[in-house]
Amino acid sequence: MSNTNIKIARRFNSLLEAVTELNVDLSFNREDALSGINQISNYRDLSLGAVFADETNQIWYIIKSLREGLNLVHKYKPFHSCLSDSPFKGYVPVKDGEVCDLDESDTLKQIGEFPKTSEARRLLAKVGIIAG
Repeated sequence: MSNTNIKIARRFNSLLEAVTELNVDLSFNREDALSGINQISNYRDLSLGAVFADETNQIWYIIKSLREGLNLVHKYKPFHSCLSDSPFKGYVPVKDGEVCDLDESDTLKQIGEFPKTSEARRLLAKVGIIAG
């Protein structure tokens, strides 16, 4: 397993704000991309918890499953969707090398990989590890 930390370079109030401010190219199908952003922001069983960009201006967002209490980090790709059975990467928010609250963090540090099972999802939610 290779650890890949996500450096938080900039925070945003919404996914639309991030896409707009970072000039993400939506020209392939702007209407579909904006509809997708709206759907992500308004899922019934999910809550959008954080939106940020890394040092390369890649947009990331964290959603929380209200049913499970599980936080999930996703890389924003406007015209890509993929389901994967590969393991979750587990992340914790850190600042200056110390674990902290997500809103204070400057990095999501990868701490391991976890199977995509119901038991692992419950464990990650219970201990507050962000799954990606």
